[in-house]
Amino acid sequence: AIDDASTDDSLAICREYEAAHPNFRCISKANEGGAVSGNLGVSLARGEYVALVDSDDLVTPAGYRLLMEQALRTGADITVGRAARLTARGLSSVAFLYEPYVWSRRQAFDSVDQFPDLHHDGFYWNKVFRTAFLRQHGLGMEPGLLYADRPFVHRAYWCSRRTAVIPELVYLWRVRGEGLSRSITQNIRQCDNFLDRMRSVRIEWEQYRDLPEAHAWRDAIAVRRHRRALRMPGTTLRRAMSAVERTPQRSSSLTSIS
Repeated sequence: AIDDASTDDSLAICREYEAAHPNFRCISKANEGGAVSGNLGVSLARGEYVALVDSDDLVTPAGYRLLMEQALRTGADITVGRAARLTARGLSSVAFLYEPYVWSRRQAFDSVDQFPDLHHDGFYWNKVFRTAFLRQHGLGMEPGLLYADRPFVHRAYWCSRRTAVIPELVYLWRVRGEGLSRSITQNIRQCDNFLDRMRSVRIEWEQYRDLPEAHAWRDAIAVRRHRRALRMPGTTLRRAMSAVERTPQRSSSLTSIS
């Protein structure tokens, strides 16, 4: 576990687990955000597979067992499971648009070309990744980016030579109630949130620029998915992305695709 300067009892709880379980470690550090913490956790992981979890969400009791069974059965680099929203009223899937289609049936494939609709699921938390696969391709999240999971996950899909999907529920994504600080996705209409989404679009657009074979994949993730999120006509977003390509940009900390 990575304690990113928590202000509640999280660190104390982790220290209790650390004392009771020799296979559990907790690293405490200054607050640097989810992307830095996630990258650090992956870099320190000693297991064959690794998973990323947000601190206020829940993994179902059988979630990791189901994911790992399929991962080991198929030899997958990435194994994906179904998620649901956890609200004060219970579980809900109404906020998801196309993701349930991705999770609808059990399957395994060797390339995103075999299941291009996979791009609709850009979350990192309903998955297990083969640790050596992430390290081999230098995969990680962009520090300081609120929507850091999208570029990371989509790039992992592209690099994966075996991806598996199971239809079972493995993860509960919490919707914070009134009076609590709202999550990133619950602040979707704020200006900074919008600008961060556009930065995420730009990163994904540039990642595949020099890979002609990936341009159809780039179109899917950087145009169709963000057109839906931003409610922007596709031709308008295409013109915006073309303008981005013609504009000099500062270098990204993301490594090149292997």
